Amino acid sequence: MALRLLGARLVAPKVMPILFGKTFLADPARSEFRQEWQDRLGSVRRSVHRAITAVVKREGIYGELAKIPVPTLVLVGDEDVATPPSMAERICRAIPGSRLVQIPQAGHSSTIENPQAVNAALDTFLEGLRPR
Repeated sequence: MALRLLGARLVAPKVMPILFGKTFLADPARSEFRQEWQDRLGSVRRSVHRAITAVVKREGIYGELAKIPVPTLVLVGDEDVATPPSMAERICRAIPGSRLVQIPQAGHSSTIENPQAVNAALDTFLEGLRPR
């Protein structure tokens, strides 16, 4: 694995387009924030490769999703390349009664890229759970 061999600092620029959407990556007003996140990624210890390997090699649980008995909100950034909207739609269809919300102008890190939209989606979802 590149992270293990090269270290996080060299891998971080390649990971940024996986974690963040094109809008966030191209926004000149967010360049300092982007650099902060690239620095954070670059500073992770080489030992993190075990956690990343576990994520990559884990078995899927898609077949278990139908067993989720509680109200479920599936959020996905509309620019997510790690878990694209089509995959989120498939996940949502597998969970009975679930709801899907696409977060605009966000990639895989939608809570960082567009926290206002994430919070609004959560507020709406939770409000819908309150008894009338």
